[in-house]
Amino acid sequence: MAKIDELSHELILSILEYLRLPEIALLSSLSKDWSSFVQAYSPVIYRQAAILHGWVQCGQSLKDSTKTLSDCSDWLDDAMTWRDLWSGQRFIEVDRCWNFSSNRRPGIRSVWADYPPVLPHRIKLDPEERTVLSTTDVGGIIVRCEATSETLWSLSPTHVRSYAHLEYSNGFMIFDRPGNCHEVWVRKSQIPHLAESFSFEPDLWQQDASQSASLEAPSGDLRGQYAPYAVLHNPSHVRAYRFVYPFLLVASEHNCCVFIWDVPSRTVVETFSLRSAFSEEENIEEDMNLEDIGEDIFRDGLRSINYVELSSTHVFVCFSSRLAVFERGRDPASTGQNSSESSESRKTVLELPRDFVRLSASRPLQAWVNIERNADICPVMPTDGTYDQLLPYVDFRAVHVSPDGQQVVAVTREGVLFYIREFSELVALLRDPTPEKLKSASPQLWLLDTRISFENLAFDGARIAFSTVGANDT
Repeated sequence: MAKIDELSHELILSILEYLRLPEIALLSSLSKDWSSFVQAYSPVIYRQAAILHGWVQCGQSLKDSTKTLSDCSDWLDDAMTWRDLWSGQRFIEVDRCWNFSSNRRPGIRSVWADYPPVLPHRIKLDPEERTVLSTTDVGGIIVRCEATSETLWSLSPTHVRSYAHLEYSNGFMIFDRPGNCHEVWVRKSQIPHLAESFSFEPDLWQQDASQSASLEAPSGDLRGQYAPYAVLHNPSHVRAYRFVYPFLLVASEHNCCVFIWDVPSRTVVETFSLRSAFSEEENIEEDMNLEDIGEDIFRDGLRSINYVELSSTHVFVCFSSRLAVFERGRDPASTGQNSSESSESRKTVLELPRDFVRLSASRPLQAWVNIERNADICPVMPTDGTYDQLLPYVDFRAVHVSPDGQQVVAVTREGVLFYIREFSELVALLRDPTPEKLKSASPQLWLLDTRISFENLAFDGARIAFSTVGANDT
């Protein structure tokens, strides 16, 4: 490979015309020579990159370019160099992701209900078959075509309870039924592939429901149709559950534990207690309360569970009183353990209790500041405003993790949004919080007080969506 001083600068600049911004950033990090070269010729290099990205036209000046990008020109008002234009464009892309502005705004498609109308409760999308699955206020499950709203297949309200929860992933549909059970149904289109490795074991109730399922799709078309696969009998009372293929996480509020199913094989691969998130005194108090009122009465105690989530390495639990993250272990089959031996409490790697969210009366709430833009993204509270005054009660509602397990988003009913950028780095820092690491570590946890009451949350690793209480939009 030729050294930088062996080629003319004109030839190097001609080659760099074909590099995009991420590649230019990588080039600058190769060596001091390359970093100095990019810095010396940054006006030429970044102008050509702007042309390559389609931000500007050949022959346009920097001033004319900022005027052309009029939809978000406030980000570019202070652009003095072509590199500033690149920085402004990064913020524009962030704005578009959050605000769905310009050509990034997704199209709106309505899926209409049949008559008499029913209210959807839980909604899931199948992007492969382009269908919409939903439970309803009167019971049953309806599968509709995403494009035409046509009902393709449905289960009777006599088989699925009203306001049933629904989980869906990789062609598997899971919902709860009385008796602490979960029904598993699978797309008919993938039966041949699935049958090569696993056997179907539906019970008679599922088979009867399948026979009486309403089929309105054209004859021979399997799109939107489901077949009964199995019934999972949970070992304890079910409070919340979450399915991320192939694992179904089930949480029991009564026994303060979770168990994880491998759904295709219909086996429990892991179970452990959640008691490590609480002190000994708190656990004793909750156990006494449970003995007094029994397991079937709704409780609002410290161990009340609102939501659960899982990644390949951790389990996330939204208790009413705190958000706790537990380290997952190996499955019992691989270690030779039985269920009781593997049910000990797992290590709590992160805990956000109510007191952390509320802070204290002496700590005012400060807005997070974007130092690159030198502007606040939310108003700074008055010096006498504190979480302790604003949030006398904190109720964690939901938590989701990105597909890679690194980004975590959680919300409280009172309107506080938590965002963790690099979960593994935060956990590593908490395990060994030396002064040197704390000083050099980049911020990994952000809190944003939105003053909006959150109810539901969705997060795909790039975009956050949530529903609010008492509002007509999200």
